[in-house]
Amino acid sequence: MYWRKLVKRGRPKTDCKKQALTVRYDDDVVAAFKATGKGWQTENKGYARLKLILVQIMICCFYRQLIHR
Repeated sequence: MYWRKLVKRGRPKTDCKKQALTVRYDDDVVAAFKATGKGWQTENKGYARLKLILVQIMICCFYRQLIHR
């Protein structure tokens, strides 16, 4: 037994660390996400990423307007 190569078990390490987060939504929002079917949690993450991108675009547009005045 001792001569066998040790096997690492569990989830492999990644460069992209994830953080546990608790979010509270209204009942109607949760119902709408659940109505989309299996994988609604992942879809929720996608919406959060989309929101970040849209906010960054809005900030860029706002600063462009300030510069071109």
